[in-house]
Amino acid sequence: MTMFSRMIVVFAGVSLCVLIGVGCGGDEATQGDGAAANQTETERPAYKAPPTNEMPPMASDIAVTIQEELKVKQELPDYYPEDGPLYPDTLPSNIRVKGSKVTMGFGTADPADQVADYLESDLQSKGWTVLPVQEVPTGSVIQGSKDGRNVTVLVSHLSESGDEYATMIMVSVQR
Repeated sequence: MTMFSRMIVVFAGVSLCVLIGVGCGGDEATQGDGAAANQTETERPAYKAPPTNEMPPMASDIAVTIQEELKVKQELPDYYPEDGPLYPDTLPSNIRVKGSKVTMGFGTADPADQVADYLESDLQSKGWTVLPVQEVPTGSVIQGSKDGRNVTVLVSHLSESGDEYATMIMVSVQR
């Protein structure tokens, strides 16, 4: 699985957990020593909440939630590499650090293609060797390497409405 695939899976999982997981809990009958799992169908207790006919969230609903998350700004951390890509007038909305890798999300009202072009040029000007940009259904993926380090940038189109955060930028860079 590529770094981009892992980043998308993690991002989708976190988003779904935020959207759906807050109100969902496990059934106590299925927890514990496993005895409940051996019960027959007639012995199982009824669920706490009846099943609903609600539809899962639409992609546009998920985009709105992402846009809300992008409004929570943080200062750029001191440990973010000086040669890491940055889009003008943006601050990170969430910051994750795992080992030597820093992953941050940014948002902007600028069109996704403009953002991708700028970030590709920014990486090249900072000495990164940039691979050909990969187009994905919602935007672009930019990958590069420098001195044994890697960088991946996902630029994703969220909204046509010219919203404050119509474009999401996810940066994952090694320090």
